Amino acid sequence: MKSLTSLAAVLICFFQISLLPICHCRSAFPSMDVNLIKETCSKTPKPALCVESLTKVPQSARANVKGLAQIMNDDVLRAKAQEVHTQIDLLIKQGTRPQSLLKCAQDYSVVINDKIKGVDEGLKDNQTSKAAQAMDDTVSLVSGCNSGLKQSLPGTPLIGMNTNVADLATVTKAIVQQLS
Repeated sequence: MKSLTSLAAVLICFFQISLLPICHCRSAFPSMDVNLIKETCSKTPKPALCVESLTKVPQSARANVKGLAQIMNDDVLRAKAQEVHTQIDLLIKQGTRPQSLLKCAQDYSVVINDKIKGVDEGLKDNQTSKAAQAMDDTVSLVSGCNSGLKQSLPGTPLIGMNTNVADLATVTKAIVQQLS
């Protein structure tokens, strides 16, 4: 009986030790090529924003550079632009209607429905210049929105949100340009 208990203890220890690396060494992205993300992001104007944004999206785990560009555009930039557009619409519905806010709503509709799709199409057709131009247009539209808001609604949190969207568009463009 004593030897059976000892054998059971040895087997339990063996399994615990052999399973320890599997159980305790997993990361959120077990096969993520962190080096590819860091290398890709180091070639952008905002490397920390790039790495932070991409590592939050599980699909980044197995993406190549083109995939990282698609993720930055489709998952990160689109979500942030939609968030800002929702905030603008909410302010308009609450009665805040300066002309600059109405213009921002129109500009964000163009960003979401035209520019972000333009990147998708450019990547699909291997037309990186088309995709890069769509991001330049996005930065221009968002910067114009910010200029109007600074005059009509100074101090609004939308200014910071717009800046973040412009930064994400700049990062997306830089990743796209790595494909050419």
